[in-house]
Amino acid sequence: MYVNRLIASSLIPGQVRGRMLNRLGHNIHPTAGINPHQFIGAKTGLTVGAHSVINYGCFFDLGAATTLGAGVGVLQRCSGPPISCPHVMIITP
Repeated sequence: MYVNRLIASSLIPGQVRGRMLNRLGHNIHPTAGINPHQFIGAKTGLTVGAHSVINYGCFFDLGAATTLGAGVGVLQRCSGPPISCPHVMIITP
């Protein structure tokens, strides 16, 4: 799936990546940051709110629609005190 090859490439800037995902049918807010090397398992179903960040290497199966609210940070790995690891709210209807 070219979502995980082209769009997740390090060659694509984060804001452009969000616009490309929107063209596929996702709902990515223009201020959301999506870093490269993530896996997105479907062409639709991901909603990312304002000022949210998806860090490098995150995996979204998208077997069901998934919504990340505003100001959410999603990290693949987090080491350190809890204060350095933001809380994550994932809603799967």
